[in-house]
Amino acid sequence: MKIAHVLPVSTNSERINNIRKTLNKNLHPDTQLDIITYEKGPKDLEYYVDDHRAISLMMEDSARLNSYDAISVACFYDPGIRELRELLDIPVIGISQASVLLAQTYGYQSGIIISRNKNLPKMKDNMELYGFTKKISCWKSLNMTVQELQKNNQTELLEASAKLTKEAIHNDNAEVIILGCGALSGLEDELHNRFNIPIINPIVAGIKMAETLASLKQTAQLTTSKINDYENQYR
Repeated sequence: MKIAHVLPVSTNSERINNIRKTLNKNLHPDTQLDIITYEKGPKDLEYYVDDHRAISLMMEDSARLNSYDAISVACFYDPGIRELRELLDIPVIGISQASVLLAQTYGYQSGIIISRNKNLPKMKDNMELYGFTKKISCWKSLNMTVQELQKNNQTELLEASAKLTKEAIHNDNAEVIILGCGALSGLEDELHNRFNIPIINPIVAGIKMAETLASLKQTAQLTTSKINDYENQYR
């Protein structure tokens, strides 16, 4: 099967290679993975105007995206999920929804570590839409922009995330920790070793969910319903 990790921003080859290494080790050997980015995209999606730019780029790219068996949209805002489910004939998942769906199988309540409070309103709204609000025991902010996360020393970022993880466990009864930004990818193993609880890397959750959805489309004919919410007038 052929799936795509869609990162609707402009980024560099080093980041793409790091993402590929992380994702490939979690996929079945016969799964073909493509990582899609956009040269004309924003540098990140912290602002709503950039969010709209990214959604437009993905919608304009709908013919290519529709050639995959499933796609994962790699921003914790889950941009364009509804639009793409309406436009495409394949399963579409966002890494935020995938992460919390997965977290429900590992513990009753989850804590989510995010980059900064600017991200909180939309992410909370998404959880309300998904029906997950009661399963999120806390949101913990690193008070860094996405660009700062990417440039930060990994050791310092790990220690800051570990402090928030400890707070989430001891003060907020979190049983699972979700890293609420793809830029936090790579911290999960060390955090798991320190705290011995499930630590969910959102880009892994997204691509594994896409892989599962692609498989179910092939074997059980399951894909996005095209009545009511995702009805498409252009079909």
